[in-house]
Amino acid sequence: MLGTAVAGLLVASAADPAQAASSFTRSGLGTTVNGSSVTARVTLKASPAVTASRFTVCARSSAGAVVDFPYQQNTRITTTGTAYSGSRSFSAGSYVAFACVQVGTQWSAVGDVVSFTVGGALAGTTGTMPTGDLPGWRQVFKDDFATSAGRGSLLSNPAYSRRWYSYSGYNDTSGRGRYNPAAVMSTTGGALDWYVHTAGGQHNVAAMVPINPSTGWGQRYGRYSVRFRSDQLPGYKLAFMLWPDSDNWGEGEVDFPEVGSLEQGNRIYANLYQRGNTATGTPGPSTGFRTTTDAAGSGWHVATTEWSPNKLTYYLDGKALGTLTTGVPTTSFHPVLQVETAVGGPSPSSAVSGHVQVDWVTMYAYAP
Repeated sequence: MLGTAVAGLLVASAADPAQAASSFTRSGLGTTVNGSSVTARVTLKASPAVTASRFTVCARSSAGAVVDFPYQQNTRITTTGTAYSGSRSFSAGSYVAFACVQVGTQWSAVGDVVSFTVGGALAGTTGTMPTGDLPGWRQVFKDDFATSAGRGSLLSNPAYSRRWYSYSGYNDTSGRGRYNPAAVMSTTGGALDWYVHTAGGQHNVAAMVPINPSTGWGQRYGRYSVRFRSDQLPGYKLAFMLWPDSDNWGEGEVDFPEVGSLEQGNRIYANLYQRGNTATGTPGPSTGFRTTTDAAGSGWHVATTEWSPNKLTYYLDGKALGTLTTGVPTTSFHPVLQVETAVGGPSPSSAVSGHVQVDWVTMYAYAP
């Protein structure tokens, strides 16, 4: 167990300073959550090289409990880097993790912390789905996923087959992932679940479309809310959007919540591609708002988009991010809940897998 408390973490002991001859740097610290099982990875460099009596990723619960990953013992930490990977089970809750190493009797914590959330049996959801009309909005769709359906059976389940649609059998936006809802999508414990992972060299992703029962597809204007959470999944992105029914990008695109890669430090943002040239299918300029909230490993959030004539307002957890009034779409759009490989940066590691979950979805028609 580590000794001295710093910023609420037990991080280092001052014992035996004579053995503190090496300095350490770390890279690639990350966690992957799969149900209650969490895998941590990090690479540590030492200057000069040194043999560590123990090397691990340390973890602390929100209450400060010590819940470290398994130790590697008598490990040589080289100048070019020594990799660590370890797994263990966690109770539902929020945690922080950091690289740590013991040389002799001295512990060192290396680099900043990362956070992760364990949701119990892949759900642990709280919060109540909004039901009923709101001033200026008429509710046309709601789903809190009360019926469980395993991977491969979700879209044939009567509770979902006429209410949801999913892409299948072709590449995602980056071209590095494959839309494969049968291998990715399920409902369990009252949550819609994306299990993104690599199998047979293929990165499996999925996008889900709620169908407006009033129109059979999309609508012009509306209010859309979703309660969601995500594991840390570097190399994968989240883009929940409103997309033109015509598939003509020139009509614009509304993105919220979106994040470029589901990893520590990547913040949720809202984006609008303004109306552009429908003859060429080219949208107008992009504008929007960036939050200070991580998309991954930060627990449950509610994202709401309100779209009315010449006005687009975004809310995160009940707080308005801002309103856009230029280039707001004017044609029929439908929501798409899309989880796919990141467009920029490296492809996901085949070792990265985990879950994005949605607790509930609601959709309203504009009713002034």
